[in-house]
Amino acid sequence: MSVDDALVHSPTIEIPKRVPTPAPEPASPFLELFQQAIAKGMDGVAAMETLHKLHTQERDRSARLAFHRALSAFQAACPPIERKSEAEIKTASGTSFKYRYAEFDEIARVVGPPLRDNGFSYSFDTEMDADKMEVTFVLRHVDGHEERSRFKLPTATKSAMSIQQAAGAALSFGKRNAMIAGLGIAVSDPDPDGAGDPSTISEEQAANLRAMIDEAPEAKREVVLRRFLSYMATASIAEIRAADFKKAVGALETWKRGAK
Repeated sequence: MSVDDALVHSPTIEIPKRVPTPAPEPASPFLELFQQAIAKGMDGVAAMETLHKLHTQERDRSARLAFHRALSAFQAACPPIERKSEAEIKTASGTSFKYRYAEFDEIARVVGPPLRDNGFSYSFDTEMDADKMEVTFVLRHVDGHEERSRFKLPTATKSAMSIQQAAGAALSFGKRNAMIAGLGIAVSDPDPDGAGDPSTISEEQAANLRAMIDEAPEAKREVVLRRFLSYMATASIAEIRAADFKKAVGALETWKRGAK
């Protein structure tokens, strides 16, 4: 066999690829501190407990920082949430008014994608105590930190709803408000064009607001009115801007629920 034939028919020898050696992991600063503590004569168990405490505190601090950075990024990315639903409320005096609000499903639909993009998940806890309900919104981040927002409200109502319906309505209301507070977001009307309109509320709207205030106990009525006007930044009910009527109704509704 010629040299050429030997080269052609000889088996192919594969040279193994060189696997790069991974870089050594940096030494843990806590391990170095532990070794220094032992070298200085500190008891091993005491040193380990101290370093474990320091490690836990540093881990929790880092998780909190990551949580707040992610929450800031979520708030910057979250689209506007609009009040697309409408409800009609009848007062004890027999008058009624309507206001708009954002359904919980709509809030969850809007906030869901930016929450996931920033490493968040959430859940709700609910506790019942006699005729009151407390809804807790729990916001968790992938780095381990979590924060809670609580909203307490009564379940009793003067409407024609059954006990189960009243509890369901209270739960939905509590979830909406606890989530909005926990995420630090706000809801707005679909059409904000009237925000700069200086016109004031109508006489009928003013009468509705006065009727809601009159539902407060007589001894507290003056205080409620004073705080309400301060919140609305106006000297009288008649001077409330038409664009702020729903805000005024919402404020009095929140007070009424908290007063029960």
